[in-house]
Amino acid sequence: MRKNRVLLGMIFITSIVSLSVSAGQKKSEPKFNINKGLSFMSDLIHGSQKKCPPVKEKEESGKQQQPPEIELSLHFQGDLTQWTPQIKAAGMFPRGSAVYTSSGNLKDKNISGIIHAASGSHSMVEGAHPTLSSIAQSVQNSLKLAKLHKHKKVAIPLIGGGIFLNYIFEATNLSPAQKQKQLVQTLVRAVITENAKEENPIPVVFLAYEPEVAQLFQVVIAEEFKGGQQQKIESKRGSITEFKDHGADVIVNAANMEVQFGGGVSGVIAKAAGGGAIANAIDQEAQELLQILHSRALKSH
Repeated sequence: MRKNRVLLGMIFITSIVSLSVSAGQKKSEPKFNINKGLSFMSDLIHGSQKKCPPVKEKEESGKQQQPPEIELSLHFQGDLTQWTPQIKAAGMFPRGSAVYTSSGNLKDKNISGIIHAASGSHSMVEGAHPTLSSIAQSVQNSLKLAKLHKHKKVAIPLIGGGIFLNYIFEATNLSPAQKQKQLVQTLVRAVITENAKEENPIPVVFLAYEPEVAQLFQVVIAEEFKGGQQQKIESKRGSITEFKDHGADVIVNAANMEVQFGGGVSGVIAKAAGGGAIANAIDQEAQELLQILHSRALKSH
């Protein structure tokens, strides 16, 4: 290797002398610096100890910034142990979870968000039907989302009523009145339990359009607190979609695990949010969150 360097050096110095002579004959051409040439030859023979400075990568100032990854916890709260392979395959969220979306036209009424309480489904998929436990979990997860979004007050309807009531109590012989009271007790106790964890619990108002249901909420709230401080929990008669009826800046939708608008309270909310394309866009928000949940689950495995 050293012999090769010496040979290259001899060839190089011959070139230097030739260039120097030519430069002396033609004054118009620039002269070759023989000292630098000899220095280069020495480096070539003995091996230069100098290191080239690192090349700085050119900053791509014009490159478009990628949008930040969505913070899933701000849009979904739930127990992933409830997310069985069957429920995943059916395209549903975990039972008892809650999903946060925009509110469509309701924002013009000072209602800036909708929290979908995914307490159960009509589906015959195993583990999809609602239970009192999944009702309570969906309410508590809804309150977590409301707190994370710094809402000032939450309005909650009768979650688990209608057809869901039959699923919840299908193995009992309770009367309709007894079933409804147990459901209301579950909702109120879920709020009390969740708010007890907070130093500054978020105010909650239970909304019912039927006067007898609104009265039942009042009775149960009074029984649970027995005259004590009510943790800023109240009951009112009115519409869940009317801010003037409850003063809450976020409302809870009595949703299914598919988190797609349906009938009953959910249908009323969908219509008030704008219906049609607007309601479909809110449904799509939920579906996009479901896809993110799937992709995160795959990465974790």
